[in-house]
Amino acid sequence: VGSAVVYGMQPYQFFESCREKYGDVFAFVMLGKVMTVYLGPKGHEFVLNAKLADVSAEAAYSHLTTPVFGKGVIFDCPNSRLMEQKKFAKTALTKEAFQRYVPRIQEEVL
Repeated sequence: VGSAVVYGMQPYQFFESCREKYGDVFAFVMLGKVMTVYLGPKGHEFVLNAKLADVSAEAAYSHLTTPVFGKGVIFDCPNSRLMEQKKFAKTALTKEAFQRYVPRIQEEVL
């Protein structure tokens, strides 16, 4: 099972521990598959701007994301739809976008 148990119980702590030991780029075994991680702003840019020929996020994440988000979303969809979703997410998840969300969140919470 590799690191599946510790990752499943405390994913953030697991990633932070690996980051402290190995830096922003590291790999670990989970359920027989080697998972490579690239953390931080450069990792974010690498993943969102990567060419399909260079990386396969679908192979890495579909078995994890489909149970959470459902079929036809994120990595359980044709590549053209995934590219559309990534474009939306890339715009919506910038630092500037999050700064605009704060007042809205405060209004809803307070």
